Order: sequence, then C-alpha cells, then structure tokens
Amino acid sequence: MNETSNSKSRVIISSIISKLELILGGFFALLCLIGSIALLSDSENSGAVFFCVLFLLSVLLLYRGIKRGKLIKLFKNYAIRLSSDPMRSIDLLAENTGTSVDVVRNNLQLMILKGYFKNTYIDLDQNCIVFTNDRATKTAPAVDSSITDSSIKLITVTCKGCGASNKIQRGSVGECEFCGSHIAGH
Repeated sequence: MNETSNSKSRVIISSIISKLELILGGFFALLCLIGSIALLSDSENSGAVFFCVLFLLSVLLLYRGIKRGKLIKLFKNYAIRLSSDPMRSIDLLAENTGTSVDVVRNNLQLMILKGYFKNTYIDLDQNCIVFTNDRATKTAPAVDSSITDSSIKLITVTCKGCGASNKIQRGSVGECEFCGSHIAGH
C-alpha cells in the first residue's frame, strides 16, 4: 500500500471505527438499561456486576467514538485552514480556531502520529507545520515573472478527502498536499 492511500485510508478507517464505537456503545447502553429494569424485578440481583461492567464498557466506547470523531472533524478543519496559509503557521491556526497554540500543536502532533497528515512534522523554531512534499518548500528553478506561458494554467481544486484547497495544473492528476488523496485538475 503506498503512502498516499495509506494516509487517506487511515482517516477513513478511523472514521469507521468511530462510528462502530458509537453504535456498540449505544447498543451496550441500551442493554444495560433493559438489564437494569429486569434486575429491579429480580430479588437476587445476580446480574448486577455484569450490567455494571457492560455499562462501563458502553461509556468507554461512547467516549472513544466521540473523541475519535471530533479529531477527524478537527483534522478536516485544520487541513482546510492550512491549505489557505502558505506559512502553515500554528499561531494563525490557533487564532483562527479560537484555541490555544499548545492545544493546536498537540492536536497536530496527534494527527501526525495517527497518520492523518503524511510527510509532515512540526517545526518548533518557526512554530509551523511543514509538509516535506509541499510545493512551496521544494526548490524550483527561477522563473521570470514577465514571461507567461498561456498553456500552463493552475486551478484550485478542493480535495474530496479532507476539503483542503490545492493548486494543480489544469488537465493533470496529482495528490492532495494534506491527506494524499488523488485530485484532478479538470
């Protein structure tokens, strides 16, 4: 499995796991409710421990599902905001999301560890996120701005995987700088 599909698949798999955790957590909570009603009529309370454990499991699953879902939603929000910031500034991202810089940095680090952002690291000196495959960081030959080639047209394409904006040559196929999904410049 290549790195591009690996990043996108991690987000998709994490989203599926989040939904499964929520469904199972809700199902177990419903079982606990039904079991608790049944225990009220049972004078021995023989299943009380079982239903307590099941209740704790349901709470844990619901908590993890909600937390994972929020992280995926936050990843998509960060990807969109970072795509419009050429400096990839963590300070600006924190300001735009109304969150502290430390929280944003920790969230980004968690997203990098989970593989949501590919080829990425946090530059603590510049306080920014760096995409090692970012077109802005690659050295390119100097181009005379007075010369324009009308056959090369860059268009902005929104990634269907994460929602980030990417510039790509019209008629070409590339990959999202943020999640690695395939994008096409139609």
